[in-house]
Amino acid sequence: MSLKIGHYKIMRELGKGGMGTVYLGRDPRLERNVAVKILRQQFYQDGPEFSARFEREAKTVASLSHNYIVPIYEFGEDGQWHYFVMPYMVGGSLRDRLQRGAVSLEEATEIVERIGSALDKAHSKGIYHRDVKPGNILFDEDGHAYLSDFGVVKLAEVSETFTKTNVTLGTPHYMSPEQVDNINVDGRSDLYALGVILYEMLSGQKPYDHESQPRLLIMHLIEPIPDILEVKPDLPQEVANVIRRAMAKDPDERFQSGEEMSMAVRRAKASPKSATPVQRPIKQEPTKKKSNSGRIILILIVLGIVFFCTCWILLSFFSALSTGSF
Repeated sequence: MSLKIGHYKIMRELGKGGMGTVYLGRDPRLERNVAVKILRQQFYQDGPEFSARFEREAKTVASLSHNYIVPIYEFGEDGQWHYFVMPYMVGGSLRDRLQRGAVSLEEATEIVERIGSALDKAHSKGIYHRDVKPGNILFDEDGHAYLSDFGVVKLAEVSETFTKTNVTLGTPHYMSPEQVDNINVDGRSDLYALGVILYEMLSGQKPYDHESQPRLLIMHLIEPIPDILEVKPDLPQEVANVIRRAMAKDPDERFQSGEEMSMAVRRAKASPKSATPVQRPIKQEPTKKKSNSGRIILILIVLGIVFFCTCWILLSFFSALSTGSF
């Protein structure tokens, strides 16, 4: 690919989502690789108004400074393109990791702690992510997790043209009930998504899944919260309790901060049951001994019936003799 955005050389595509496409870029001035996110063209149809909103939202997101948030190096426009420039996270995404299966409770706890802390920082600034998902949790070369892509969904929400399309703002598998209804969305919606991710990290599967997007969204609204112990019975009961609270339909019943959720996950990991897997009743096949006992009982019943019938016949016979019937 021979393309430049600003002074960045675009090398290859890293991923594509509802809001834009991310490319691996090269900064020739600093001689380092970067990630360049180019927003979808639907954004630009608002004209100059979008450019003003883009700059305002980009400055707000760029002001977020936190150890576990992927920083924005630069944002800008190049002809028709609006773009963000961020560090290239060589460890890939949580989505990539989950394609290989579930992660350990210890690793999941560390990820929840880091992402919960990042969310608390953003929420304290009045910034809500609205699209927390495994694809937006990235890892550095040492395997530490960071949260990326703040502000892009907010840009879509304020774009008049974008909201008239059929593009869902957010990712259906991780959308809270209030986000589905598009009412009173705040930081607790992000924590709901983190609860969904916790379930997926530990079980290797999504709590709600359906090929129909409308049906999937309805599941978030009305379906009971799945019990993770049904698919991972070796987990502590406390973990199931954490997930149940994080994914509560009513935001008031959820954790009210990332720190509160992180503390609950840490307690669950340290609970006594963490060392002793929960034993679920297993249906046993009848043993041979039990099978023989059943046959013996059946034989005794048959013998009892035969004995009763024999006695009845003999009594009838002697009764007939005494009356002279024979």
